[in-house]
Amino acid sequence: MQLLAEDRRAAGPVGRASLSVLLFQDILVAPILIFVGFLSRDSDASLTSVIFDALLQGVIAIIVIVLVGRLFLRRVFRLAARAGGRDFLMALTLFVLIGAAVITASAGLSLALGAFLAGVLLGETEFKHQTEVDLEPFKGLLLGLFFMTVGMSLDLANIATMLPVVLGGLVALLFAKTVIAWCACRLFAGPGAMSLETAFLLAPAGEFAFVVMTAAVADNVAGSTIITPVSAIAGISMLMTPIMSRVGQAISTRMKASAPPEMDEPDLASLEGHVIIAGFGRVGRAIFHILKSENADIIALDRDPGHAYRGRAEGARVYLGDAARDEILMAAGAQGAAMFVVTVDDPISAEAMVR
Repeated sequence: MQLLAEDRRAAGPVGRASLSVLLFQDILVAPILIFVGFLSRDSDASLTSVIFDALLQGVIAIIVIVLVGRLFLRRVFRLAARAGGRDFLMALTLFVLIGAAVITASAGLSLALGAFLAGVLLGETEFKHQTEVDLEPFKGLLLGLFFMTVGMSLDLANIATMLPVVLGGLVALLFAKTVIAWCACRLFAGPGAMSLETAFLLAPAGEFAFVVMTAAVADNVAGSTIITPVSAIAGISMLMTPIMSRVGQAISTRMKASAPPEMDEPDLASLEGHVIIAGFGRVGRAIFHILKSENADIIALDRDPGHAYRGRAEGARVYLGDAARDEILMAAGAQGAAMFVVTVDDPISAEAMVR
């Protein structure tokens, strides 16, 4: 996501698809950590019973998140905001974080699971943006500390003796994840070029792989003979993320250049975060090109069929319609739009659109 943000592609189709997959991967860390915790507690139990218990605990955890998040946490944060301001909110945030980690640890599960659930809880409140800003100074420090501990835990001499296994596992991981991500994105996200670029970006392992492996070692679920090569494969694949991203971009660009031009026709009414331009004349086209350079998602409306035809020939998503009509605006996804730009030169029409 940092690469996408630096390239101003985070709001584009590749960025949205990647973020969706990454969020779902992070959500799946919770049942994985629950599963690891139950494996450590019930080493003599059957795999079926462990999976059943893990699923049961996962459902219970979700119920607790919904109840606590909706019934208690928001009210407590409101009281804290009135009573103590920003410092009190930070203290309460840390209390929720540590408390959730202690609860999961006392239940025989992972500390990391508690921290993850605390993040979900805080994300349910209207204070999440303030919390994110307050925690931002700690983010770089703790992230660097996390990766430093991961690096110090790697046995380079042992990895060198297992180099063929590590390289083979690395190739297998990148290939398998690329194929799986491409198939999933192709089925649900968009065209082939975009899906391939997203697949290359998602091919490396994520940082939660180290969290899961650390929990597995701490709970005596896996030994160093397994964790060492797996950690090396995950770490090297993460180092290759910028390379994989560039390769995916290059292949995607070639595919787009060789393919016939086509217009993506999504369900506009369900779009969010896009820009609607009402009027695609000279000013509308100028604004379109400015916003397009920032990788904005743009929908244009115009009553002139000639303007609509010329705009679509330029690669813009221009639709024939009067933006002063409620049903046209709703069909263009006005409720989820981030910006509505009126460029028509008729003041009566412009006022009707704004109203």
